[in-house]
Amino acid sequence: MTVLAAQQWKNNAELIESLFELGYLDDEVTVLDPTFEGGKWWTKRKPAKLTARTFGEIVEGRPWDFTDTSYVSDTFDRIAFDPPYVAKGGRETSGIVEMDERYGQVDCPRTPELLQDLIDAGLTEMHRICRPNGLVFVKCQSYISSGKMWPGKFLTWQHAMTLGMELVDEFTHVKASAGPQPKGRRQVHARNNSSTLFVFRKRKVKR
Repeated sequence: MTVLAAQQWKNNAELIESLFELGYLDDEVTVLDPTFEGGKWWTKRKPAKLTARTFGEIVEGRPWDFTDTSYVSDTFDRIAFDPPYVAKGGRETSGIVEMDERYGQVDCPRTPELLQDLIDAGLTEMHRICRPNGLVFVKCQSYISSGKMWPGKFLTWQHAMTLGMELVDEFTHVKASAGPQPKGRRQVHARNNSSTLFVFRKRKVKR
């Protein structure tokens, strides 16, 4: 089966399955999922050497924090990083509260700027604990916040470049439809029905 750069994968698990098909994942490499939560990425196929961490989990005496882990540098061959990547602002609908609890986002930053700081800090830590020539998969998205476009996808790519990472591949996860338009509001931006999964490589340090 041909894997396209932009597809309507039914869910993240199907997208991750494509990473196996392309050889980015297999059962021989060590994999860290620092944002495991419900484990939805691995419901179709899970690597044999997966280490999963969840929000609020106690690791070596303190709550798990993907921006400041206890792992030594250059520990994992692959890292699957799926942080919260859309700022919710001041919204407090029941659906958002349920999602927050399920994905450990109760204290998630509400503004795009602060959320991007969290993503960048997490990616910096993932880069540190990834082995040279290892891969970091990171999910991200650009979106509309307070009526303005927030280029989250591009800012995440830019931060990876400042870390010295190499962009290996890019997957656009297309949804069949976008969420509902808020009542009483006229549409003024294209509705976003996609997210991005970047594949970055940690470069070897030349000596």
